[in-house]
Amino acid sequence: MNAARRLFFIALVLFATGVSTVAEGRGKPVPIAAAEPIELAFARVVPSPESTLGQVVRDPADDRRLIATVTTPPGGRTSLHWRVLGRDGRVLTDTDPEGTTGRVPRTTGRAVAMFAWTALSGFALLGVGLGRRPFAHSLIALAATGVLLEIGATMAGLHTLDLPRLLGTTGWGQATLMQIVGLAVALVRRRVWMISGSAAGLIGLAAAGHAATGTDPTLSIGISAVHGLASGAWLGGILGLALLVRRGGTLADSTAALLRMSTIALISVAVIVITGVYRAFGELGHLGALVDTGYGRVLVVKLVLVGGLLALGGVNRFIIHPRLERANLGLADTDRGALALVQRTIVVDVLLGVGVLATVALLGAFIPPR
Repeated sequence: MNAARRLFFIALVLFATGVSTVAEGRGKPVPIAAAEPIELAFARVVPSPESTLGQVVRDPADDRRLIATVTTPPGGRTSLHWRVLGRDGRVLTDTDPEGTTGRVPRTTGRAVAMFAWTALSGFALLGVGLGRRPFAHSLIALAATGVLLEIGATMAGLHTLDLPRLLGTTGWGQATLMQIVGLAVALVRRRVWMISGSAAGLIGLAAAGHAATGTDPTLSIGISAVHGLASGAWLGGILGLALLVRRGGTLADSTAALLRMSTIALISVAVIVITGVYRAFGELGHLGALVDTGYGRVLVVKLVLVGGLLALGGVNRFIIHPRLERANLGLADTDRGALALVQRTIVVDVLLGVGVLATVALLGAFIPPR
């Protein structure tokens, strides 16, 4: 009996030793590190064949990392293949931690949506081009196309068809949902509803971008949203003014629209400069990043284009606008040539404005150097 007991205790000790060895493997934390903050939803982690995956949690010290618990037999090799969703909608993987896959459709969709929301907001603020319902609806349809392109690119990267979960459980999805709500609101054929809908779309764009990946997302999204709204009013106003001039508006109409645009531009540019400086320092980290990184070089191009718009805005405000007012009051017939000058300069304004929107969308394809 004593010999049997000794054998039993020896077997029990050996079993406990084996269990502790397996438990040590099971308790091994394996970090998953991406280039930007990660959404825990839709995280997919696949261990090597000889390993077993346990719990996957967010790293409390770094929102760019997840911690996976992996069971690996003694002498086995622990490796993971993973795919996660970043807060700005890009899909990150172990082979593509910066999320370059799907960049073209995602950037294209963002550019299309940004142009449509900007144009709609400017037209609504100026009261231009909204009398014809099909015209306004074409802008809404264009915004919807851009939103669908972004959603499609993200769902394809995640290999999922679960759209309700994507829109309801992720920060990026909720920001995109705000754009969808904006589409529905803008469909109401009233100027105030179109302004509100386009505002919701611009805020949704800001919340689905780099601002969501910063150290203080709430503050960054708020400032980025204000920046986007001011940019929409300014650049959209330029597009609205171009539409009025293209349709051959009267001298009185052109003068009134230019006066409204001057007021909108003055307020908008002040807001853009303040919020833009804050966002630039937050995204760049240091001035050297302007030339050392792709993000910085695209930002430089954007600043040059904005500078061109500001210069033309000064010409309109201090030279062309006074001449239009004098001509409208009948004080100087020769100043009627100012309307032709507006028609020429507005083409350059539109080209520069579209260039700015394109660079803003392109910035979303790069991860800020921070």
